[in-house]
Amino acid sequence: FLLIISTFIIIFSAVMVFTVEKTAGNDQFSSLKDALWWSVVTLTTVGYGDKYPVTTIGRFFASVIMFVGIGIIALPAGIIGSSLTEEFKNIKEGKVILNKLRDHILILGWNTSASRIIDELDKRGVLLNHKLVVVTTLEDIDDDRIIYKRGDPSKEKDLIEAGIKNAYIIVILSEDISGSIRNPDASVIITAMLAKKLNSTSHIIVEIIDVQNAELLENNLYGIEIIYREEISIQMIVNSIYSPGAGKIITTLLNYNYANIYETSIKSLKGEFSTFGDLYKYLGEEERIIPIGIIDDGGYVVNPPRNYPLEENARVVYIAEKELI
Repeated sequence: FLLIISTFIIIFSAVMVFTVEKTAGNDQFSSLKDALWWSVVTLTTVGYGDKYPVTTIGRFFASVIMFVGIGIIALPAGIIGSSLTEEFKNIKEGKVILNKLRDHILILGWNTSASRIIDELDKRGVLLNHKLVVVTTLEDIDDDRIIYKRGDPSKEKDLIEAGIKNAYIIVILSEDISGSIRNPDASVIITAMLAKKLNSTSHIIVEIIDVQNAELLENNLYGIEIIYREEISIQMIVNSIYSPGAGKIITTLLNYNYANIYETSIKSLKGEFSTFGDLYKYLGEEERIIPIGIIDDGGYVVNPPRNYPLEENARVVYIAEKELI
């Protein structure tokens, strides 16, 4: 609409000024092209000053087109600039709506582990393929690698605005909120139930502090993965007591840049394998990979015996330098 009005004003003013100024003998407007050039320059408030009217009527049209130019060009530019400033401010403060986002990783909650999780995802190239959204009640989460959404992970409205229905993976962390009397696990359980309700197809990973609180999740929610924060530390300490150095090996493995834990369908591998022993031999000799477990209809089996039968749709968990393709 503004383009149509601007075009009309440019042509009308150019014709009028050309007629008046040429009649008055103003050589600056020797052709209609000169008048059109002057009209465009004046309307856009550039004002080169290479051409200007000398008659009263010509100056009147010049004044009109200048004021119109301010309304059509300058004011919208100011409005757009103000809108962009407000948008950047909202992004920094986490006031964003992301319900159109697709296949992103959604982290609900923030604690001391969150930054390290982001570092590892970035190091492994995951953030090249999936945007990372963090929803937390905490302020000043400043990291260019994430999209920060200020909100309560246990509130349905905030989760929908974070695009939970289209998330690829959902990670729920217990928030470190000083002065809060609320049990962190209670908030995590509420958030997990709500996340499962809003998105039943995404893989949901839940961090639990107290192992006993996991029973409620396991009994009510199927298909979620529970990580025990304190249990991992306790087991590593106990293993180090019985086997000095074991904790160091596990820590090194988890942080080693060239050995990561992956899982893949056994069907995708070359060859036929009826037992875990067959698979172990093939991966060790042909691929230099260490299989450590099987995922099948029976659940997760860590370090199964060599004669463990492999189901048709089973998946293998393994340690390797890079993922099998």
